[in-house]
Amino acid sequence: MRPDDLPSAKELGARKPHGHKMRYMAGCRCWRCRAGNSAYERKMKRDRRLYGPNDLVPSDKVRAHLKELQRFGMGHKTVAKHAGVGKTVLAEILWYGKEHVRRRTERKILCIRANTNTLPKNTHIPAKETLRLIRRLLSEGISKRRINHDALGNRSDGLQIRALYGRSRVVEVKTALKIRAYFRRIMY
Repeated sequence: MRPDDLPSAKELGARKPHGHKMRYMAGCRCWRCRAGNSAYERKMKRDRRLYGPNDLVPSDKVRAHLKELQRFGMGHKTVAKHAGVGKTVLAEILWYGKEHVRRRTERKILCIRANTNTLPKNTHIPAKETLRLIRRLLSEGISKRRINHDALGNRSDGLQIRALYGRSRVVEVKTALKIRAYFRRIMY
């Protein structure tokens, strides 16, 4: 059933360039539109033959990848946010044994990697790089108080990073990102 507010094919096709499937559907039969339609139909026929009519692939790779990301502290909701897919789909794959997923969705999920830009901000990561940057700032004459105020946005005077004093080997992702951004702003 066609929605009432959907423009006609002729209107939609007028907005598309020549060689686009929608322009062909609007009635244009120029050589570009015919060639574009033929290429589209060939691709769809090949994809239906390879992946079936719904473009479905097994979800085994996705399930294994999600479990690997969970080891780094990334839950299915975080992965869904970065991949641009629904969190319910990922939950069904992980816990309810959903067997198939669309090929495009699989590709989006498999592109997600665990790094400081994708991990949740309160996840602990190794402190090695953050400590190196702090020590470099200190060697350049920047005080701990200034680092604490300017980089971390804290009001206290002491730099309260446990790893700096040997009591821990990890820092939170948000601390690492703030120190890295401050270092780039000051040093470059």
